[in-house]
Amino acid sequence: MSEVFEKALKMLEEIGAEELRGKIISHSLPELREGDYIVNLFVDSSPPLLGMRSEKLKLELTPASIRHIMRFANIRGLNFHRVGTDVYLLRDDAVVAWIRDGMYAASEAKLFEEIGREIYGLGEGRRLRFDKPVSWLDIPRLLRR
Repeated sequence: MSEVFEKALKMLEEIGAEELRGKIISHSLPELREGDYIVNLFVDSSPPLLGMRSEKLKLELTPASIRHIMRFANIRGLNFHRVGTDVYLLRDDAVVAWIRDGMYAASEAKLFEEIGREIYGLGEGRRLRFDKPVSWLDIPRLLRR
């Protein structure tokens, strides 16, 4: 889970972003696997994002799934931003996660693992229930976070 992310982050630090970018362009980036989690994606941004691309990662943006992702972000103190079919989670105006159908990427190991588990159902562990409708009484409490 997060160990595979840490290995990929260490590899990124060792070989550098330029060489890694070349490996991605030539499709010679090695896949790092651990259980259901695979790190096979690098997004050159600030901070850099590492992620997973797979046909198994299905995400249809419905009102329920958008609400689920918004609550996921809210609990972690992140801002939700949607552009078309892409969802970005931001912290201090910096993108720390990118979520879409078929792939996701994150800047931190824990966030990578949590997105895989909570949004895509990867791995084992307890999933939180976000799919309850929001009462109008809950809105002031959610906005204070």
